[in-house]
Amino acid sequence: MKWQFSFWTAGNRPGVEQPFFGCCSSDFFIGPSLAHAGVAEIASAMEQFEGEAVAGSYKDVLSRIAKPAFSPRAAIVLFARGVGQEEFLESWQQLFPRLPVVGGAAARSNGADAGDVLPLAADVAVLLICKGTWATETLNLHELSGTEWQFQAEGPRTIARLRPAKSGEWQPAATAFRSQQTACGRNAEDCESITISDRDGRNLHVSISGDELHVGANLPAEGGLFFRAVHPAAVARKFQDFCAHPDTLVCGCAGLRSLIKEPLILPRNTLAGFLFGEVVTVAGQPRFGNLMAARLRRLELPKSD
Repeated sequence: MKWQFSFWTAGNRPGVEQPFFGCCSSDFFIGPSLAHAGVAEIASAMEQFEGEAVAGSYKDVLSRIAKPAFSPRAAIVLFARGVGQEEFLESWQQLFPRLPVVGGAAARSNGADAGDVLPLAADVAVLLICKGTWATETLNLHELSGTEWQFQAEGPRTIARLRPAKSGEWQPAATAFRSQQTACGRNAEDCESITISDRDGRNLHVSISGDELHVGANLPAEGGLFFRAVHPAAVARKFQDFCAHPDTLVCGCAGLRSLIKEPLILPRNTLAGFLFGEVVTVAGQPRFGNLMAARLRRLELPKSD
């Protein structure tokens, strides 16, 4: 079956009776124009993806895709909820260890537990693509700005304390983050152009809550954290360069979108949406991260003589 991949803005989900696969995006670009939330309703990739769409709970989807009817060539994974992605992707990796995959978490209205995805799903919608040769690439615009830090966690997405790995005293995580904001010349509200990452270069979006830091994806099971920063003025150019291939699907972070202050010009038929966390490939594995971007593009097959 052929599926029309689409991003839409809040309140503009297309009809469920049509073969749409996609999710709500905080904003989206489609080459060569820009669509803002509240201005454009929906944008669709020109290419229809042929394959099988499976949607439902995490457990149900994993069970249904465990023995696919064909050998998938690539996949798009869209999460309705803001939690559970890491555990799903760990199981996914066991099923499809080398499969190119992009995706992310659907944008959610303030206070909502879930965002719109199609086909309708409690947790996740997966599109297994059955034809073509595909590649995924991941972009991290933020550059390392210091050495490794050890952390103490209060749950999978809360940092209580931080200290430099080689020396220094433990300090409240929020205090350490604010000192890095000051050192990088950022204001206290800027949690997008400065962030933290794990050893593999997977970014985690930070929000400050009292003395603690809450992050938008699970903390690493082992290893330390690094501070990273990008100059806000460089984000638009670097993101546009990443979207330079025509006929490409790009899943970026809504946090990156907040740093782009000018219109972007994308190649024909390239579609870029901004989600609440994205599926990126780091250390050869699909992972859930923040403040990054990933793209899926069809590789040109060699021409026969």
